[in-house]
Amino acid sequence: MNSTEGSPSSEIQKLADMISDPGQRKAFAEEPEKTATNAGIDVGRLPDEVRSTLFDLSHEELGVLARVKESLDQAGVSREDAAKIF
Repeated sequence: MNSTEGSPSSEIQKLADMISDPGQRKAFAEEPEKTATNAGIDVGRLPDEVRSTLFDLSHEELGVLARVKESLDQAGVSREDAAKIF
């Protein structure tokens, strides 16, 4: 098992990957907890403040996050460095 597997940061990364998919993003905007759980994300491992913020975002706001993630990926920014930005 990876040392970060199941950690809050690994669950946040799974969530970021999930909202990169337009269909998943729409479902998450409508039913965040159900969609995240169905995607294998342990929402109980997300810090309360992070969970609350992400679950309150609109479909459009989630799209902005997905665009930022995509641009960081395309620029070759490592996940570790990207995590430091946020």
